[in-house]
Order: sequence, then C-alpha cells, then structure tokens
Amino acid sequence: MAFKINDIGGYGSGTLGDVTNPSTQVNSYANITAISGNTITIGTISAGAATFVVGRDVLLHVSAKTTGTDTTCLGNWIEATITAISGSTVTLSKDVSELIPAAVMADYGVQIVTIADYGTLTLSSSYAATLAYSATNKYGGICAIKCKTALVFSGGAINLVDKGIPVANTALRPLTVQESNQSQTGWENHITVRTALMNAGDGVAFVFAKTTTITGTDSRIGGTVAGTACYPYGIGDNSNEEVVGGSTIFWVSETINGFTPTIISKRKASGQGLGRCYIATETALPNDEGLYAQDCLSNPTRLGPLNIKNFGSGTLGDVTNPTGQINSYANITSVNGKIITIGVQSSGIYEKFDVGTEVMFHISRNTGSDYANFGKFMLAKILAVSGGLLTLDTTVATSDIPANYKCQLVTVAQFNTLTINNNYTSTPAYDDSKGYGGICAIKCKGKFDLSNGIINLVGKGIPPTVTRTALPTQCSGQQKDYLPLSQGNGSALIVAKSLTGNAASRIGATYSGSLYGGICALGDGASTTISGITYSSPAQESYSVNGYGPKNGSRNNHLTWPAGGSIGLSGGTTHSAYSITGYGGASIFCVADSIDFFQSMFSTGGKGGNGNYPAPAGGGAGYGGGGGNWSGVSGYGGCGGCGLGGESNYGGMGGGPGTCFIYVNNVTTA
Repeated sequence: MAFKINDIGGYGSGTLGDVTNPSTQVNSYANITAISGNTITIGTISAGAATFVVGRDVLLHVSAKTTGTDTTCLGNWIEATITAISGSTVTLSKDVSELIPAAVMADYGVQIVTIADYGTLTLSSSYAATLAYSATNKYGGICAIKCKTALVFSGGAINLVDKGIPVANTALRPLTVQESNQSQTGWENHITVRTALMNAGDGVAFVFAKTTTITGTDSRIGGTVAGTACYPYGIGDNSNEEVVGGSTIFWVSETINGFTPTIISKRKASGQGLGRCYIATETALPNDEGLYAQDCLSNPTRLGPLNIKNFGSGTLGDVTNPTGQINSYANITSVNGKIITIGVQSSGIYEKFDVGTEVMFHISRNTGSDYANFGKFMLAKILAVSGGLLTLDTTVATSDIPANYKCQLVTVAQFNTLTINNNYTSTPAYDDSKGYGGICAIKCKGKFDLSNGIINLVGKGIPPTVTRTALPTQCSGQQKDYLPLSQGNGSALIVAKSLTGNAASRIGATYSGSLYGGICALGDGASTTISGITYSSPAQESYSVNGYGPKNGSRNNHLTWPAGGSIGLSGGTTHSAYSITGYGGASIFCVADSIDFFQSMFSTGGKGGNGNYPAPAGGGAGYGGGGGNWSGVSGYGGCGGCGLGGESNYGGMGGGPGTCFIYVNNVTTA
C-alpha cells in the first residue's frame, strides 16, 4: 500500500534554515494530559530550537506505561500541525483521538514533540543533545526532524544512546504481546509504521527528508554501533524477553544516496531487547528485513517510482467475464536496444503484437546461477513490426537479459472497465519448452470489478519439474519492477483506476489470502479439518494457526520472515529425506488510484506440502501455504516462508510465498 508522504505533512517548509551540527536541544517536549478531538491539554514544556508555535508540525507519541497491564497503545504515534495555542490548550490540524482511548489515557505516558524543520541539515559529528526521557515529566527520548531539501550524513550521527526510558524504570516499558511471544520475534520492523516503540535504553528517531545523502563509514542513526544483518545483532536477540534495547528508527526519504546498512544502529547488546527500523523510500535498498523493513514511498500526485505510466488506453471498451486467453505471449530470442526478436507466439483474444500495443518485457526464468534479474519487468509500446522484429519505444538494457535467462513478451489487455464475477482460469501455464505463459496482465482505464470473481493462477507458474533458483528475499522498494514467477502458481499485473471486490474475490489462487500460512501441524498426532481439507501430524511437530511457528523449525526466534513485506521467496519442490516442500504461491503487482481493500483478495500463498516418507503424512502449512509477502501493505503480516509450515523430519514443508506489491493512493478497508 506504500507509505503516504502527505500523511505526515510532507517534508516541511525549512523554517529553521540550513544548519550544520546543531549542538543544543532541537525539539521541544510536553506531557499530554488530555485529548479531545483535535484539541489537547499539555503540561510543562521543555523548549528546544523548534518551539511550540502556530504552524509547527508535531508528533504525538505514547511513550511509556504508568499503571495497569494493557500494552496495546504503547508506541502509537500520529503527526499533526499546530493551528492555535491558548495557555495549556493546543489545537491541531486534525482529530488525534485515535492515538489512545480516553479511558486508558491515565495509564500511559503520552507526549507531544515539535518537529525540527530544516532546509538542509548536515551532520559531520554526533548529535547527542536529544532530551532523555524523564519518568517524572513523561516526555523526552525522541528526535524528530524534517528536511525540506536534504539531510546529509558525512560521518555524523543522530545519537540516541540512553535517551529512552531509563533502565532503572523498566516497569514503564513492559513487553508487548508480540514481544512476550518469542514465536513472533521479527514483528518489530514493519509494525513501526504504526507503532514506534520506545525501549528502556535508547531513544526513537523520526527522520523525514526529501533527500538523504550518506558519506563516511561512521554515519549512524540511533546508536554508535554499526548495523549488521547477522542474527542476533541485526534484529536483537530477545531470547531473555528483555525490554532494555536499542533505538527505534522511522525514516522517510524520497531518495537515499550512499545507503549502507551500517547506518542503522539499533543494537543495544546481545541478549537485550529489540530495536526497530522502518524505511519508506523511492530508492531500492539492499534487502535486509532483519535490520529494517522497507516500503515504497507513495505520493498521491503521481503513480510513483514505478514503470507504470498510466491506467491504460481503454481501447477494448467495457468487458464482462472474458472467455479465452486474454493476453498474447511470445518468447524473446534476442535484444538490441529497442529492437527485440520474438520466436514462437500464442495469440490471445484481444491485443496481438501490433503497432501501438502495450507489452510487458518479462525475465521469466533463470537458466544459470545468476538470479539478480529474475522476475524483472518493464512496460513499453510497440512502434514497428517487421516479421519477428519488434521496435519498442523504450530501450531494454542488455544487462537485464544475460544468456542465462529466459524472457518473454506479454501483451497488456487495455480495458475501459472490466468485470469478472466468475472463476477466470484461461491464463496459459508457463511452458518452459516455449518460454512463455503464466502471467495475466490487465489495465483498466476505469473500474475493475472483481466482486465474486477469481483470477485463478494456480499451477500457472514454472512447472515443479523445472529447476529454478529461489529468489533472494526482497523489500517492497525493490519489487517496484519485479514480478517473479513461482515454481507453482502464476503472476498477475493489475493496473486500474479503481479496484473493487468483496470477501469472495481472489487474485492468484482460490483460497483466502488472509490465512497467514494456515495450519502447520497439531503436535499431538491428531488431525483437523479446515475448509474441507484434513491435516494430520505426528506428535513431534508444532502447531501454529497463523503461520508464526513452528518452534522446532530452523528459523525459530528469527521470524522476520512472517513480518509484513518481508519475503519474496517462492517455494519449489525440493525433496529431502523426510519431506517435500509445498509449491510456490502467486505473485501480484497491483497499482490503483483506489482500492476497496480485502486482504483475502490477494491470494499469494503457496499450497502446503505433505510429508512423503515415512508414514504418516505430516502437515504442511496448508492452503495459504508459506503465505504471501504483503510488501507495501503496512500492518498486514505476510506469512511464513517455505519451511516455516511444519518443517521437521516428518512434516511436509510449507508452501512458498509469492510476492504482493500494492501501490495505491486511496484505500477503503473492509
């Protein structure tokens, strides 16, 4: 769904000007004692360079506990602008009552923090003047900045070491439900888009910069220790369920130059609590879901940093329940700039390979050891046709099609409106001998109504008998031009002005996209039936309804994998001595101006595998498989990857996840 920059008021107006190495407190803080709609009541103020004045952007943050056992509000935050100040009463630009229910307000320490608004901020040395959190005053511990033009790190740091809740006051920072359940470790990164928890230990950084440029190996956000992906140091080892931890980082920047994971400094110490990091950007960063979650940045004034130029021409008019193959396909035999040569073709009922047709160039399968470009695609229009030679309006980089890849060309069907309320199954399966198929590509200039409809891509991907290297994990920012084919189900490109559906709608497969990996195994030798499918397991295995298990799996306590926007793997059919993996789920790339969003619509999970030796058969991850990767859908957890569902000596491994990239400006959530 991508992170909307307009939700936090953009990158600011630069009222503090260009500053290098501020040495004093830049933010102002106050405890919030009451909230009523868009009006709050505050206590004593600790003033910094960004004072409480009309027009100032501010953050409201639920930082600590005071009494009671509820932890559901910890870390909640919201951004707003001050529109009026009268004594201790501050009026804001929007209703902020969703931050915390009034009934439990007294049970938490809630604060308001001004956002320091720079033109360009340059840090060549450590900025450590953030006010430490005060258990008495109930404020502090947060550094919040906006940079209208740029944030420049040249060996400098936003240093929040020991700025969080005092270690002596750990009662103010109890474990949340997820943190006290080790099977959900890894939840922390992506959830930060809504819940930026302050640890007992280091503080919280909110960074909003139009552009960030990083030079110098000592540049850091959070602490002073270089970030590293190596578990347990990347996400923190919380095996002791310790609330003392490193910094939480929330970072939004349209462009990030010179990024290196070492800048993410959220480690406190091995055996202590978790730091968290969420990055929203238009820059494709190296994948590291253990160290940080990444979303694509959404700007409602454009479709974003995608190779999608528009919602289509609508030349096919209004169509309901198309019968037969929608798209045309051809394998690609050579590329020379804008000129490509195609071989054998399969014609659909709509667009052919004619002048003016929009096509998808797709790198469908790797045939060698390299897989960096596997799944990459671009859209272009055909300018000229001469036999098997096609001239496109866009140059295809030859580096995208080395000799060890198979590529295909797919026409993109251009509907004005499209209605599918049946089970559409006519997308051809990928044929490895011909080098094409497995992709359904649709554009709708207007509305795509999928109510009660299914774009069924089960078994349309790369055949299980074809060897295919698994994808590396991917962040959503990297998936902006990737649509991989699983070893199992096919892939869908959906571009529509509006996408509507209901709880019965499906894209990818026929089962619900909200099964979260389904059943692993019951762990007691029993069996259970879900949706007409019976799962059984030997006593050795574990049980997990939501895909977060099993405890005896190889990824125990390193479950960044089921966190939203994490995976990008597609399962295969690799056999081991005792188990067979499930098949890979569908991959979906969806761009829309508006979506009536049903999580169940995006059915990206692969089918779970069954144990094949010895008897009895073990439970896989069930329908929903290893589950889908909800890249760009903040707050919706993806599911366990291949192996998370019932991985043990006797269990069938979980079906692999597909990927799901959703880029939308307006969402109605059912």
